[in-house]
Amino acid sequence: LDPNFARAYFAMSATAIDLGRQADGEKYIKLAMEHLERMTERERYRTRGFYYLIASNYPKCVEEYSSLVAQYPADRVGQTDLAWCYGYMRNFPKAVEAARKAVEIAPKGALEHINLAFFSLFAGDFQTGEREARTALEINPSEVAQINLGEAQLGQDKLPEAAESFRGLEKFG
Repeated sequence: LDPNFARAYFAMSATAIDLGRQADGEKYIKLAMEHLERMTERERYRTRGFYYLIASNYPKCVEEYSSLVAQYPADRVGQTDLAWCYGYMRNFPKAVEAARKAVEIAPKGALEHINLAFFSLFAGDFQTGEREARTALEINPSEVAQINLGEAQLGQDKLPEAAESFRGLEKFG
């Protein structure tokens, strides 16, 4: 209805990426970038950050999301995406820090706990990874949380528990 509605293009891009349609995601985020002037300051940070995330320009991604969360510290999506930018840069301590802030903002968010578990595993903190995976499973059982749990247990040399956790994937089909 409004070909200049930048926020709609951003949402279409995120949805396309979630559906595995990378080319569509790139097309829509570029359209959103053409209409930044029609967005609020907060939306501009999010849009540019997402653009750089998709474009694999992780230093710029960190810059945009860092600016976003500096001005809007309760923005859990900004913290979550900042964690992913750091993760792609292999800066796992910073990824854990951002993911932990997202959990503090949304303590009942399963995705936030999954991300903190995931980045904790890469940082070598398997105990935190296990705890956060269990929390995510309590909130909303998912394959990803179940995998994180098994990997955290492997990292702690809990082989029988890890095997049981991986067998737990059967309930997801």
